[in-house]
Amino acid sequence: KFEQTLKQLNKYKTEGGALDVSELERIRGKAYGKRCSKLLATAQTFSNKGDVSNCQKSIGEIRDIQYKLNGIFVETDKLDTIIGNAHKHHVSHMIDEAQKIREHGSRKQAKLMIEQAKQYSNLHHVEFDETLAAQILS
Repeated sequence: KFEQTLKQLNKYKTEGGALDVSELERIRGKAYGKRCSKLLATAQTFSNKGDVSNCQKSIGEIRDIQYKLNGIFVETDKLDTIIGNAHKHHVSHMIDEAQKIREHGSRKQAKLMIEQAKQYSNLHHVEFDETLAAQILS
């Protein structure tokens, strides 16, 4: 809706209407800043769940807005930390799944899940608890 309003205002301006451009930019920055705040909260929620895909989607949208407006609403370090946490939680969920598989008796399947978690953690540069993995398989 906000984009539609901006288009209408720009059309009004091109048709000869008077607009305070600095005020319009201030409002635009405020609206997109608010949108980025909501996206950040969404990204953090997905991160805590280990939902990497949706977390990346929200962070990507924040980065698109920041690029589009040539501004910074959320620091890059914070975005990187959130996606790092999403990867960490994802590995943790994989380890939990391996534990459940092992409890139901399949050592082979548990080992495969642990290997996947280990590869994933190496690929995304997150911690992998070798001791816990060994405990699950013992």
